Amino acid sequence: MGSCSMGAGRRCLHRRRWCGVSRVAQLVLLLLCAPATGADFKALVSLDPADSARGFFSTAAPAAALSKAVNTNVRLLVSKDLKDCMRATRTGENQILIGPAHVVASALSHGYVLLAVSGSAAKYALVARNGVARVPDLAGARLYLPQQDSMRSYVARALPEQDGLSLKSMKSVEYRNTSGAGLVAVGLGMTDATVAELPEAQEWIQGNPGKASILSMSQDVPGGFGLAVHASLPAADRERIARLATEPNSPLLPIAEFRRAVASSEKAYAYVASLGIVTPESLTGAQVVGAEQVFELIAKGAVVVDTRSAKEYAAERIAQALWAPYGEKSLKERDYNSALDDFSAFAKLDRNKPTVFLCNGPECWKSYKASREALAMGFKTVYWFRGGMPEWRSLGLPTSRGEIAAVAERR
Repeated sequence: MGSCSMGAGRRCLHRRRWCGVSRVAQLVLLLLCAPATGADFKALVSLDPADSARGFFSTAAPAAALSKAVNTNVRLLVSKDLKDCMRATRTGENQILIGPAHVVASALSHGYVLLAVSGSAAKYALVARNGVARVPDLAGARLYLPQQDSMRSYVARALPEQDGLSLKSMKSVEYRNTSGAGLVAVGLGMTDATVAELPEAQEWIQGNPGKASILSMSQDVPGGFGLAVHASLPAADRERIARLATEPNSPLLPIAEFRRAVASSEKAYAYVASLGIVTPESLTGAQVVGAEQVFELIAKGAVVVDTRSAKEYAAERIAQALWAPYGEKSLKERDYNSALDDFSAFAKLDRNKPTVFLCNGPECWKSYKASREALAMGFKTVYWFRGGMPEWRSLGLPTSRGEIAAVAERR
């Protein structure tokens, strides 16, 4: 069934693309776009697996307090699956998001509002073995990083890029579940570089003279948790949540000791958002299109291919979109290694039909890679919908959910 906000639905009906829609169809759309009543709120707490000092905690007291604050049952989920948490920041499926800086920064870029923060500012350092003097010297070297979607790795991938070094130019990029082991690996000669919080790096270098040095550092980034709520929440609900989070002996203390966000907090998160590795703005051989153009292309018979996960596709999708089960293992960069990815589902598509590829917005690389692969496979007309589902959703265009219609089932 389609879903969007009532306000978005009204905007949709007054745009030129809806001029040919009948009055009955417009009334049906308005009913579909009506906000659900009595639905539970969803709150997501994202934990960084690279932060070994933080474990799971009881959600009962925080969930009960949040439920009381908004007078609605709040279902609180705690997750260490940062890839899925980052995905959730783009879908708007949670009314409340709590997490490390890069998760919250992504949320703020996709319709969330920052209410509270915890912790103090942090800096991250790119550390290399003795003999590596500059970031460009890491070409052909080995890089050790924590989990791929951790805050440390998020920053570490951006630092070489800022100095003009592509991660693909390195001999290897190895992801592990712990952060401190990277410095040990550098000391033992098992890797050439790693990332660490600045005080950790300085302490280790001092205790291991002649082993390594710091090549570059990030600016200050939020070191604790941020608490953000979706912009659709009424102002009164936002205020009650902010008061609850920051009051003495707050029920949210098991998560973090929050304080009210201020303007400087938002600037720090904006810097973190700027580190995000976004897709290029153009793709040679393909036409980059927006949501309105995709809407028109569908009416003309174009095939729309959704490259997101099965979970995302089933939860909400463009009504006419096919799902292509695409396995992405390559790095999120222009010079990705396509041999690591599984594009086998695309062989079932008709290469003579105009085809639109989409995923989860400019930070999602799946549709970029899919469009490139389609061009290499000989598709005659390729459209890359770079804005993806976030842009489609923001305009209130028709969506559906439920049963998966894979390419193999819809040829």
